[in-house]
Amino acid sequence: MSTDRELLEMAAKAAGIKGAYLWTPDYCGIEINDGRIWNSRDDDGDALRLLRAVDYGLLVEDGVVKIMNNLGGCVFFADINGADEMSVIRRAITSVAAAKSWSEP
Repeated sequence: MSTDRELLEMAAKAAGIKGAYLWTPDYCGIEINDGRIWNSRDDDGDALRLLRAVDYGLLVEDGVVKIMNNLGGCVFFADINGADEMSVIRRAITSVAAAKSWSEP
C-alpha cells in the first residue's frame, strides 16, 4: 500500500464497506450507500467503528498508541511524539485494518 487511497480502500475492504472512492479538493474517502463519505483516516467515528469491525482493541498509554488483537497481543504500535494524538490513532487503526485485509485471501 503506497497511497492514502490504497490504504482507505483496503481498510474499507476489511470492514466490509463497499462504495466508490472519491477525491476532491474538499474531501477524500469512500462514498457509501447512504451518500456519506467514509474516511477512517480523518474521522474519529469511522476509525473506531473500523477498529470494532476488524475485532481489534486500542490502548493509548505513555505517548504510545497500541492496537491489540483479541488475545491481548500488540499487533501495531505508534509513538505519538508530539503529533496530534487522534490523528495518530486514526492512522494506526486504518493501517492495521488495511494490513489485515491485505493478508487475507
